Order: sequence, then structure tokens, then C-alpha cells
Amino acid sequence: IIESNDIISLIEKFLLNVEFFFQKYLLKGNDFHFCRGILVFGNLFIETPSYIKNYDKEKKMIVNFLNKISYENEYGKYWINTNKAFENKIFSSSIYGNLSVCKFLKKNINNCFIAKSLLISGINFVLKQMKYNKKGLSTFDEPTTQSSLLENSKKPILQWVDGSLNILYSLVVDFKEYLTNKEYNFILNNLIHIANFKEEDVNCPKTSIGYGSTGVFLMFRKLYKVTNIDVFNQSYKYWYNLTKERIKFKEQRFSEYKDNIKLTGFISGYTGVYTSMILCEKDNEAILDNLIYI
Repeated sequence: IIESNDIISLIEKFLLNVEFFFQKYLLKGNDFHFCRGILVFGNLFIETPSYIKNYDKEKKMIVNFLNKISYENEYGKYWINTNKAFENKIFSSSIYGNLSVCKFLKKNINNCFIAKSLLISGINFVLKQMKYNKKGLSTFDEPTTQSSLLENSKKPILQWVDGSLNILYSLVVDFKEYLTNKEYNFILNNLIHIANFKEEDVNCPKTSIGYGSTGVFLMFRKLYKVTNIDVFNQSYKYWYNLTKERIKFKEQRFSEYKDNIKLTGFISGYTGVYTSMILCEKDNEAILDNLIYI
């Protein structure tokens, strides 16, 4: 059995390595991405308990870094992906888009004076992309990514990683206090519209968290907890039971990936699926709330 002091010692050694690469990234990095950019460090520093180490100084540095690499137009501030997979594309999503930056900024508004103004500007930019003459999964246009290249289908994409559901969900769950009544009601009505979709109405053939029905039921579960609107609870149960059926019949469609490593992964494979289902069955709210920042 490993003693708690030994675990803390191992964590401290790990963090020393992280801090080394963090300083190097500040000098040469230019991306915000949550697994390839500055938010790798930002989210880790936020989640590190203060009794292990206080990272307020580093989080301020990250806010300033995000300000430095931001762009601005008449609608507000925004960030552009610079990694090869998404080079020079602007996304709104809370996974690898502008709302992922906004989520970090929100957690630092009491720690850095420019975080709040940067946050509000970033949210305003996203809201200006919202189409009031559209509804449901057409509310936002997202650039095509590898995960959204689903063959032979004109149905709208329903998944956690890409598309309008993620953006609408995050605006309600994470940024409600920054929305006007008009914006909030429009977004909520569109989420209710999406909640009525069934498997045959959308393009959601996968099972994984990132690209399939597991991510969908987790979002609707959270929406029900936040709003207490029953249609979200019904949608959660529908996509949860559909996921159980897909596992029961051992359908080989956890994600678009075909190699075994990614098929066993958390976001793209069955590890995340089984973990999510077990936590939902046990109603473990604390862990679910921290599950890949859903």
C-alpha cells in the first residue's frame, strides 16, 4: 500500500517536469488547444489542489498568454487553432474551440484582472456566430473536422466533440450568467428541440464519449440537472439505453478510429463508455461533473 505522503511526493516530482515544459511553452508556443497547447497546463494547474502547490501565478501567466495570442474583430476576441489538424480554423466549441478558452478564463476572473474582460469578449464573439434564423443543430456553423466527416449522410451531426449541441450546451451550463434573456431563451428552446431527436433523425452512429451516444447522454443528463426540464431527462434515458443496446450487441462502432489503442481510449473508445455508464448508475455526481469537463 502506498502512503499518502509518497503519493504527494510523486505528484510533486511530476509537477516539476510539467513546470519545466510550461516555461518552455511560454517562450515558443502559440496555441490554446486543450491537449496540444497552453490549456494543457492551464487545466492541470486549476485541478492541482492548493495543499500540493498553489499555481495562481502560473494561471495569471496563462491568461496573459491567451490575451497575447488572441485575435479581435468588431464582435470580440477569438482564438485560432494552429496545430496541423485544425490549422487556421476558428471553432466555437468548448472542447477545442473558443469556449474552451472561456471556461478557463471564467475560473480565473478573481485571480487576474484582465480575465473577465477577455472572457466577456470571447463569449460575445461566439454569440455573434449564432444564427437566429436557424434552429436545432443548424444554429452554429462549425468547420469540418476529421470527426465530422461521416459518409453518405445529410443528417445533422449529434456528438460531444463537434457541432451545435456542444456549443449550445456549454452556453447554458457554463455561461448562463453572461447571456441576455433573449439569448438564453433562444438557446434553451433549441436544446429542447434537439432533445426530441431520435437515432434516425441525426448522424450519431458511434458509441464513444467524443463521437457518439455516450457523450450525448452525458450532456442531456447534465442539462436536466441544471434546468430541471423533463425533456432533457427523457433524452438522457433514451441515449443511455441506446448506448446499452449498442454494447449489448457488441457493435464495433465506438468511434471513427480503427486502431486498438484509440478504441480502448477514454474519449474515443470503450473505456470512457463503460466508466460513464457505471458512474451514471451509481449517480456519482461529483466525479461526473469532472468527467472530461463535460
